[in-house]
Parts: sequence; structure tokens; C-alpha cells
Amino acid sequence: MGVFYGIQCAFIILLICVLDLGRSVLYPSIQWTPHNPIFAANRTQCVLPMSKLIFVCPNTATIVTRLNDTSGLDPHYENLWLVSRRNYERCEVNKSSDRKLIPCDMPFTLKYYTAIFKRYSASNDPVFKPGQDYYFIATSDGSQSSINSISGGHCKAYNMKLKFHVCTSNEDPRCQSDELCNGVAQPAQAHTTGARTANPPTTATTSTTQRIGNTSYTNYTLPITRISHPDDPENEKEILFKESTYHITIGFLVSMCFLLLIISVISVYRLHQKKKANSSSSRDSASFNIRLNDSPDGSWD
Repeated sequence: MGVFYGIQCAFIILLICVLDLGRSVLYPSIQWTPHNPIFAANRTQCVLPMSKLIFVCPNTATIVTRLNDTSGLDPHYENLWLVSRRNYERCEVNKSSDRKLIPCDMPFTLKYYTAIFKRYSASNDPVFKPGQDYYFIATSDGSQSSINSISGGHCKAYNMKLKFHVCTSNEDPRCQSDELCNGVAQPAQAHTTGARTANPPTTATTSTTQRIGNTSYTNYTLPITRISHPDDPENEKEILFKESTYHITIGFLVSMCFLLLIISVISVYRLHQKKKANSSSSRDSASFNIRLNDSPDGSWD
């Protein structure tokens, strides 16, 4: 019975995970190459729980910045490590505690790693708890022989590392602060009183010039756009309707799981009773045969 109960609990958790993944946010991909201007900014990336983000390995068909010559099209080999804060600051890897997420060893093929910021995992995937910080670095210098390097590399030379903060929710104060976070997490819709005004989005861009090897790159940071959300009753109704539908669906699935659990318990009980009856019948038959064999003439008189 305990085994069946465990199966049912795992089934419920699996359903909730699937539904959460279906509602998860997918952030713009990050090109995991030192040419990416995101490393020059070195700002904390804030993400929501159960969201997804794809790290794209460098490949010769993907250009992230304007090149002053074509030597930047040479194949680059990178690695992606999930490390501790200490190793993030030192650009080092501890193989006993840190983990390599993907070796970028195919520069002529599209290869990527999908990070899912989930709070629990039934497999060997990393777990990202809300409210915690996580650190990613690259220790390769771009050459094929450095793919397994555990220190230095582009992390040290070009600041090729990122810090991620997993928000507790849309209303996490840290994820709404421009000073502490880059605002990747979508801000919660603000509720205001009085007349509604639609403020236009503001976009800020900066550019830097970076030199990697013998090649110069003009890097433009990705624009950060802030959009003010008006207090729209129709949008609020739609959000409430979606949330209600989601909760009703969860309740229905959980109820079905409990119903399945009850049916399983009844089935196990009936199977146990049937086996008990068969065992009793077998013992009676064996006893009859013994008594029959003990009779001198094989008959009961």
C-alpha cells in the first residue's frame, strides 16, 4: 500500500511540474561567447521560478556584434559551468562541487543548453531555489585544447560570467530594483487610482569597443525597455480568469489522483483477500490429500 501511495504522490508532483512548465516564462537566449556585450555590463540577471533560458554555444553562423574583419569567424570552443560564489569571483572550478552544464565543442553546429529554474527536480538537473543566487562561468580560452580547463580562460580575461537571482515572485522587491537587478523579471502590474495614463516605454542603449585577440568588436548592449502597465480592468479580469482556470484545473487533477489512489487501495485489498482465499483453499486441499494418503485402503470409512 505504501508503494502505491508513493506512486500517487509522485504522479501529483509530476502533474504540477508539467503545468508549471507550461506556464513558465521563456527569456531571450544568451549567446555564450566573449563577444556578447552582456558580459561587459556584468549585471545580475533576475529570473522567475520555473522560467527557462537558453545558453547558445558559439558557432560560426551566429554573429552577436559587428565585426571589423572576418577573423572573428574562427571557431571558438567554450564551456559552461555552474559554480559557487567563491569560484565565480575567482574564475575557478571545483569539480567535486561545481558542475559542467555543457561543453561547447561543436562550433560548426547549433548547440545549446536550456536552463530551467525549477525549485525541485526528479532527475539530475540543477535545482534553483527562489530567493537564491546562482553563478555561471566559462573557463575556456576559445581553443579546443582548453575545453576542459577549470580556471582562468575567458572568465578571467573578458569577464565571461553571469550571476542569476531567482525571484520569489513577480513582486520580489529585489527584482524590481534597477540597482540590484537588470529587471529581466517582468514587473508586477501596478494598481493606481484616478485617471489612467499610458506612459511610453523608455529604452537605453550603450556601446563599447572590445578587442579579443587581433579582432576589434563594436559592442552594443542589449536595450533595456521599461513599459508602464496601465491599470486596465479588462486585463485584470483576464488575469483573474486565467488564474481561476488554472487553480480549477489543478484541483480537478488532484481530485482525480486521489480517486485513483482510492481505487488502487481497493484493488490491492481485493487482491490480498483473493490471495488469502487461494492460500486457504490450497492448505485445505493439501490437508485432504494427506488424510487420504494416511488411510490404509485409500478410502474414508
